Amino acid sequence: MGIPSIFQSDFLTFRKGAELLITVSASLLGFIIAAVALIYALTSTQRFDLLRNSQSFSELAATSKAAMTWLFVASLIGAVFAFLSASTYQEASEILTFASVVSASQAAISTFVLTWVIARLVDLA
Repeated sequence: MGIPSIFQSDFLTFRKGAELLITVSASLLGFIIAAVALIYALTSTQRFDLLRNSQSFSELAATSKAAMTWLFVASLIGAVFAFLSASTYQEASEILTFASVVSASQAAISTFVLTWVIARLVDLA
């Protein structure tokens, strides 16, 4: 099963892929919201002035917004696709597959970038 099921032309397999997209994206979204909130809470003390003034910390807001946005979009697309009828899927399977791939790719890339920024912050601390 897994993400490759999104690329198959079978409707039931595509629906399982959409459910997987919802599950993974929504789980990562919750994790990222918690991680970013924790980072902001822990670095609010005077002890972390150097860290807060670093370029990596200023990039944290932008990258976290991008990751949260794309994970929300991927979750939303997965939710919509999970409720599509078989006839709708048959009419536009290529477009639906393209939308799934783009949203999942953007979510993965933005999550990777956010993870990279957090790793740079950890190195500074």
